[in-house]
Amino acid sequence: MSKVAGQDVEYQERVYPKWSSFLPVFIVYPTLWLTLAPFNAVLGTVFGIFGSFLLVGVMIFSSPKILITKTELRVGRARIPLTLLGSAEIIQKSAQFAARGTDLDARAYLSLQASVSGLIRLQLKDPKDPTPYWLFSTRKPDLIVALLTQAKKKTSGRKS
Repeated sequence: MSKVAGQDVEYQERVYPKWSSFLPVFIVYPTLWLTLAPFNAVLGTVFGIFGSFLLVGVMIFSSPKILITKTELRVGRARIPLTLLGSAEIIQKSAQFAARGTDLDARAYLSLQASVSGLIRLQLKDPKDPTPYWLFSTRKPDLIVALLTQAKKKTSGRKS
């Protein structure tokens, strides 16, 4: 178990894009080179390479992180104590399009990675929070739901 800010980490995942999501990056170099080559071919080469690396960096460093500790859940920049979590459900592939579209509540917190197939809807029990649920992508939805269910049992056991 590792530690983050003095808390024991139960689970940690960085939800990177799938490798095929990086394929369009190969278009950046020729596009920038063709745009700038009539003025200066060297400048086109430099900007093409820089633009490609910049795009890859943005794709990697903007990937959301999921962190479960003994006391809280973090998804991206959002965090919530485990005591305020409701039910967690795995959205099946056939229902994911609707969950992200027509069935989506505008107040929900979203942390989606389009190239990742796992999707979890996590209900919240905080009466002060207008957010009804979190909808987030993960590569291991079964494990996260199991860990959150187990953590909820532990936190409800401490209250009694």
